[in-house]
Formats: sequence, structure tokens, C-alpha cells
Amino acid sequence: MPLKEKTKILVIFGYPGIGDILLASPVLRALYNYYNEVEFTLFVRKISSLSSVFNIIPHCEKVVFYDKNIEHKSNLSFFRLCMSLRKEKFDLAVVLHHSPRNSIVSFLSGAKNRIGFDYGINKIFLTKHITPNENQNIIYYYADILKTIGIKEFNPRPWIIKQNIKKVKNRIVFSIGSSWHRKEWPPENFAFLANMLCKAGHEIVLVGSDKDIEKANIIALNSAVTNMVNKTKNLLDLCKIIESSSLLICPDTASLHIARGLDTKTISLFGPTSPIIYGPLPEEELDHKVIYKNLPCSNRCIDKECPDNVCMKEITPDEVYKKAIEILSNQ
Repeated sequence: MPLKEKTKILVIFGYPGIGDILLASPVLRALYNYYNEVEFTLFVRKISSLSSVFNIIPHCEKVVFYDKNIEHKSNLSFFRLCMSLRKEKFDLAVVLHHSPRNSIVSFLSGAKNRIGFDYGINKIFLTKHITPNENQNIIYYYADILKTIGIKEFNPRPWIIKQNIKKVKNRIVFSIGSSWHRKEWPPENFAFLANMLCKAGHEIVLVGSDKDIEKANIIALNSAVTNMVNKTKNLLDLCKIIESSSLLICPDTASLHIARGLDTKTISLFGPTSPIIYGPLPEEELDHKVIYKNLPCSNRCIDKECPDNVCMKEITPDEVYKKAIEILSNQ
């Protein structure tokens, strides 16, 4: 595609969570660096939790939310929304989801060039498509799309706005919740770990959403922690806390990817999901540790058949503590 004074790019996310968008953000960086000047428009499903995620990623001022449940529930209203995109005269549409519905959005947008994955009938609506390698980290899965337009330079770290906040040497953040309860570590384990780290002279800060208040109260009951659960106004506030900290300890959740983008070291606790697909990259191992038991049911968790969340309960506070001391000693 020839370079222009300004390249207008439509990025279609499909059905994402905050973590999915952060994991796709390196693709936005690669596109931004490849073209002379870029104007992004993001097309994403309207979900309350996504309202502030684009405020922490550079150059994401224009967002089109579609409301699957109310405003754009009918096929006609959704069609009209897609057709309204044509006025932007997009040079490129990038489809970051394999659903044919999203490839159809790219086609209806009128974008001259449309790239994405070649699942099913997608290739009918795309000008260029690729079969991705599904056995790799999701960041590189998304990046495969860039090969269709010849982009080779790629920085896999999440693209997040830094606020240049100085790190507090002994501050450790616990991000205690997750979008799926099967990924959560027991609050009693967080409490035990907090006691050990506080005794070793570390400051512990708890972060999470309103769904995590009860867990936070359990952790804070017998520990000298700073409880910021449900007290951050938006993701920008959460980023400030994480950027100021030396270490983040969390399950497989969006906070992990925020920390990676802000140069904060991490220990991530994986159970029902695969760290190979959703965790830090192998080249980040020095600063981003993973604890994962890899049980026979891991990575193919059937929620209704799980009696006790054993994959997360097998991770002990002692082993997390040892990892924390190890990673902090490398500062």
C-alpha cells in the first residue's frame, strides 16, 4: 500500500475484554510506526468495562461502539452503523477477530484494503488474509495479520501511555480479581503472602473492581496493606499505581499486560488458561515470572465440571513469596 500524507485505518476488535485489546495494542504501534501519519478509528462492542481502555493506549481518540443488546440489536440498525463508516474513506481495515461478522464490517466500511484471518467465509470480504498459527502467544497471533501488508518491524510489548512515575522500591501491587472466577487465586493465599511480604519490609497495595471488595476485606483483615480496591476511578488511575510499583502479583488478568507495558515486573499465576498463549513472552522471563501447575485439565477447563478450582489452589503463598524475593533481588 503506498504511503500517504495521512493513512486512515479502521481497527475492528470484535468481542474483546480489556486484556484482549491490550494484547492487540502492539499491532496498533506497528501500524503507527509503518505509515507517515495515522488516524485510527476503533470499532468495538459496547461494554462498560471498555469505556476507558482506549485512554491508556496512544492515538486512540476515535472509537465507534456498537451496542449489540439495544441500539444495534437488529440487523438493519447494525447495517446502518457499518455503512455510516463509509464517510471516513478508510485506506485500511484491520480485522483482529476471526468472526465472519467482523470481516463483513470491514467490507461494509468501504475500506480500500481489508486484512484479517482466513477462517471460513472471511476471505470473501477481505482483500488480503492469512492463516494464523494458533499455537503461539496471542500477541504474535495478532501480529501475523501484519505480514499481509509487509510490516516486519514489531515490538511485542503492550503499547500503553507512560506517565513517567518514579517507582517505589518496596511497593508491591496485588491485582486480586479476574473476569473469570476460575482464574482467581484464593484471598486467603493473598492474605498469607501479604503477611510474609509486609514482615520483609514491603508495602502492599491491593487493586481490583467492585466485585473484589469482599476478597480485599479478607486480605486486609490481618495485614497492613493499602486497600485501593474499587477506589480507582478508571484505568488511568490503575496505571499510575502499577507504574509506581516495583512488582505486580496477579492472576491472568489485564493488569498483567498493563504492567508489562509500563516496565513493572510481574509474577503471574496461571491455572485454567495457558501462559504460552496469554502470558508474558519467553524473552521477558527475567522480569516477568509465571507460576503454572499445568494439570491435566489446565487450558481446557470445563467450568461446570470443576469441583474445587484446584489448578489455582495448588499455587502456594510460599512459592510466590520465593519468586517475589528472587525477582526483586534483580533490581
